[in-house]
Amino acid sequence: MKRKRILLVAIAAGMFFSCSDDNDIDQEFTRAYVTLQGSDKVAVIDVDHAELVAEIDVNFINTGDRPHYVVIDEIHRTWYVTLIS
Repeated sequence: MKRKRILLVAIAAGMFFSCSDDNDIDQEFTRAYVTLQGSDKVAVIDVDHAELVAEIDVNFINTGDRPHYVVIDEIHRTWYVTLIS
């Protein structure tokens, strides 16, 4: 479990730093959403405390699709995930 948590934090940190825009430097991020394709889940990570907050199951129907990409809508406080097969 500890290795999994470290891996998730490392992935989230990589995504966080690689996706920044010069205009968003002052913006604070407290959560990272990481797709876990092997388990059909999206991990929610508290980046301030480097802790796994939740694992959300996205395998609603058994079609073999896996979570691939997460988009966050800050205005409506919603996130969306794309699935690949």
